[in-house]
Amino acid sequence: MRRCMTVSISVVLVLMAMVGWAIYRLTPAREQTPVPERPAQATIRILTWNVGTVDLRDIRMSDEVIEDVANLIAEAGADLVALQELRSEAQLLAILEALSRRGLPHWAKVATVDSRHPDGQSAVLCPHLTAEHLVLHSSVGFTAHGARFSGISVINVHAPPASSEKRARLLDELITWVKEQPLPVVIAGDLNLDPDLGLLGAWLTWSNRTTDQDTFAALQATLPIGSSVGPTSAFGWRFDHVRATSGHVIQQLVLQGVRRFPQDHEPLLVDLHLAPLIAPTDDDDLRAN
Repeated sequence: MRRCMTVSISVVLVLMAMVGWAIYRLTPAREQTPVPERPAQATIRILTWNVGTVDLRDIRMSDEVIEDVANLIAEAGADLVALQELRSEAQLLAILEALSRRGLPHWAKVATVDSRHPDGQSAVLCPHLTAEHLVLHSSVGFTAHGARFSGISVINVHAPPASSEKRARLLDELITWVKEQPLPVVIAGDLNLDPDLGLLGAWLTWSNRTTDQDTFAALQATLPIGSSVGPTSAFGWRFDHVRATSGHVIQQLVLQGVRRFPQDHEPLLVDLHLAPLIAPTDDDDLRAN
């Protein structure tokens, strides 16, 4: 009887510790990281943010944070914004309306990420008003999409969260696609892949560490230039990435204090110098005022 009580107390204490840790990790930072000025030598600025939540009743972005998202986009001045976990196209339209009120019209597209869950959307936005929409449908039912502007292709990727094998197949097909495109190419988004994920993290996320490490190595071989800051997840994982085929990272930082509970990802801002760069046409170089 005493042994059962001891075990029960131990389990309760472990659960309390886990709940306390989760609350601590999910509580947003009180002070917001200031958005830095764009370096003069930067070819492109990328902002990627999984705007979803850990609310099991609805993991998609809440309408309450639409103004927060628009404010950050306006402040960041990114050439390409990659958002994951929108609930609908209506939310993207609301973000665009908020940006227009600030005098910042954007070209934008939305796509369903997982064909099994039509309420899960990803969006790409950029102030280059003559961008071309790029779409990649994978054999695992996940869609990546992005924009080509000023001779640069940028793809927003949200990889499967609970299957290392599906992640590997999606990213392998993405790598094949990247090799067929004119350079430079950039990918940005929530890859649900941390090359340094520990045993506990792998267990909690149903991940195969060996498979994910091999997948990340293949990704690095084709897109060797990439962000290395983190964590970008409230749980201490570096799931959000920006990677490019060539050039170098000039500036990168995780923007703390932006997300609002129960959001669990921090925005990632990366300034890149890309090479080789195709000279843009006059139309490609048209930007919003």
